Amino acid sequence: MRETGLILIIAVLFAVMSFASPYFLTWDNMRAMAMAFAVE
Repeated sequence: MRETGLILIIAVLFAVMSFASPYFLTWDNMRAMAMAFAVE
């Protein structure tokens, strides 16, 4: 249940930020986020 909530929160933040910033869905930003998630 806790993992599902975390995934839902991440998905909502992803959707909101993709509409809020034109730079959010760029390749460089996706790579930086993937690296940040991998480190943590």
